[in-house]
Amino acid sequence: MVKRLTGLFEQIAEPTALTLAFARVRENAGGPGGDGVSIDAFAKRLANEVVALTHELISGEYVPRRARPAQMPKKSGGFRKLSIPAVRDRVVQTAASTLLVAGLDREMEDVSFGYRPGRSVQQAVRMVDKHRRDGFRWAVDADIRSYFDNVPHDRLIAKLEAHVDDGRFVDLISLWLEAYGAAGRGLPQGSPVSPVLANLYLDAMDEAFRDPALRLIRYADDFVILARSAADAEAAKDKAARLLKKEGLELHPEKTKIVPFNRGLRFLGHLFVRSLVVADPWDEAPTETVDSPPSGAPAPDSSGKDDEQRSGTPPRCRRVLYLAMAGTRADTGTGESIEVSEDGHMRLRLKAHLLERVEVHPDTDISSDALRALLAAGVPTVFVDGRGEALGSVAPREGINGVLHLAQARTILDEARRRQLAEVIVEARIHNHRALLRRLNRQRNDTAVVQACEEINRILRKLPGAEAVSSLMSYEGASAKVYWRVLGRFLPEGWVFERRGRRPPATPFDVILSYLATLVTNEVERAVFAAGLHPGFAILHASKNESSACATDLVEEFRGPVAESCAVTLVAQKAVNIDGFSRDRGLGWTMEAETRDAIIRAYERTLARPVKDPAGASSVPWRGMIERQVRRFAGAIKTGEPYVPYRMDY
Repeated sequence: MVKRLTGLFEQIAEPTALTLAFARVRENAGGPGGDGVSIDAFAKRLANEVVALTHELISGEYVPRRARPAQMPKKSGGFRKLSIPAVRDRVVQTAASTLLVAGLDREMEDVSFGYRPGRSVQQAVRMVDKHRRDGFRWAVDADIRSYFDNVPHDRLIAKLEAHVDDGRFVDLISLWLEAYGAAGRGLPQGSPVSPVLANLYLDAMDEAFRDPALRLIRYADDFVILARSAADAEAAKDKAARLLKKEGLELHPEKTKIVPFNRGLRFLGHLFVRSLVVADPWDEAPTETVDSPPSGAPAPDSSGKDDEQRSGTPPRCRRVLYLAMAGTRADTGTGESIEVSEDGHMRLRLKAHLLERVEVHPDTDISSDALRALLAAGVPTVFVDGRGEALGSVAPREGINGVLHLAQARTILDEARRRQLAEVIVEARIHNHRALLRRLNRQRNDTAVVQACEEINRILRKLPGAEAVSSLMSYEGASAKVYWRVLGRFLPEGWVFERRGRRPPATPFDVILSYLATLVTNEVERAVFAAGLHPGFAILHASKNESSACATDLVEEFRGPVAESCAVTLVAQKAVNIDGFSRDRGLGWTMEAETRDAIIRAYERTLARPVKDPAGASSVPWRGMIERQVRRFAGAIKTGEPYVPYRMDY
């Protein structure tokens, strides 16, 4: 029997709850609602606003203000319709959503991955891949016709009342639905309370598919049903149609189809073709929403997901193709395409000009014709070892920038200038140590982490007094020792990490850190070549032959916000687990192929996420941010102007 939630209304009417809810509203940013009051304006009179909201809620005088209609461009073309509640209404709705998520999440089925704490797109993708490997080779690729616009209010309220024994709270939810919906239907995209209500409404369908012959995986209204045969898939499609019709919804007849895996399934921005799973170059995944990231893990950026058919147009940015699964081979295909095969069977075809680069891992192969095609398209191919470290590359001839190389050499030989640049690089690395710890510690408020940040502060203050680059390096090492000492406190039970161990990796988390550090260093190295910098000339580290010492310098500012943040999030959100690693005598810990694939996918998702460019008001994906920073460094070397590394905000 379901234990119904009580006392919710009294909790959200508390000034403390409303104040905390405003902090989350402010963190999520966004514009004003229909009343024109911005978040900053609301913040200036926060105490008075909270008192007023508390009074209105308790007295029954609370009425939501008009929402502001808005349209958000979709990456796939067209616009998503949003209803932006007033800031004061978003505060109350956030307080209500927080309680509902905490109370209802334990009632939700394991097959649901969207809008839930500790769950992600990557987990849903891994689940699809697992079931496919278990023999579920047919998929119902389902689409609910305009789901968010068509949820019936009366049925939704009935479902809510089955879980909530609090009439005033249910009335409050009804008030919002009536204010923002039309003709008794619809969940407003833009309201903080809509995601949890959307999950609640579809929970009955999740329960109905507890069928040993079928596997349902759902992310919000985007779901697939996996079956072992075409007949079972057809029956599952009919069953889903009946269940949704009972709930006042319908499957979109043109967008719902039955797909065998050997022809390719596109789901949540990934393409499944037999045993291959790759980020789909012609698709986009819904942006993940994590209401309460576990262990303080930074939440991915939040926005709605497309409710309509994706256009199938090529992506705006090029992708990286990882040949990582043993037995795969890349060769040329028709036109300008690169074909990836597995054990002699073609699994994937991509246009060469849509690729950023190709990485060839051990036990995989690439033909000379494919290498020539990639060179003709300006795409470098990097050969890597089992740790992901580059062994060498086949790359298009870059323009030799002799003037820039001379400027690099002059900079290194000028001790004062070299020390100046080294200081800002080290300062950014140490600053980002502290910033990531503070981000992760927002909710935990761990005293040991607070004390570690204070230690790092003291180290930062010593940098201007360092007379040599070697002194700066020793300060970076001291900060890293403090940083690594507490970073492991954000990992879930079962993961041990107290200090950094590289060769051999001392723990499974060391393996993840090293692999991600290598991936982002490879990314910086590519940007170094593209910017015309000499790869062997370094400011902070020693200049070396046959080594990209320049990339080793410039990667410092990205280790924390990209590699280490991604590592903590991977583990905290259980996208990888301890079982995916094994101990190898003499080599420390190693990871299984599936674990490596999960890390690569998470890394690519990280690089695709937008980040605000500190040098301007624009946002750019992390991959673009890395390219910009390397170009800025090259400009600073050439002109003698100061260089400003990327510094995390917190």
